[in-house]
Amino acid sequence: MSEKTVLIVDDNEEFAEFVRDAAEQLSYRSVILTDSRQFSTLFERVKPDILVLDIVMPNVEGTEIVQWLINQEARARVILVSGSNPLYSRIAKTLGEARGLGPVTVLQKPVRLEALRDALSAAV
Repeated sequence: MSEKTVLIVDDNEEFAEFVRDAAEQLSYRSVILTDSRQFSTLFERVKPDILVLDIVMPNVEGTEIVQWLINQEARARVILVSGSNPLYSRIAKTLGEARGLGPVTVLQKPVRLEALRDALSAAV
């Protein structure tokens, strides 16, 4: 079985490192991106199996990234996270699943380590 790759897109570096550590404990290769403006370029280069995506970020919002993923017919499994109004994540989840992203998981910050591990394990 080849190593799975997780792309973590979150402007909060501390949270991104938390996700990276959890993913690496599950033997996934991890890449962190804190500047959402670079998302499409890095996504194309990394070709992740799993995307952990913050919904509310400066510059490019997570909902814009979900729309880009839909347009690209991306096959990465998506885990949405947000510390803001949970409605944002639910809207992005509904849009993504309705337009073919496959099952989308939503986690609300602060995220418990066990919930994150479960979401990462289920996404493969």
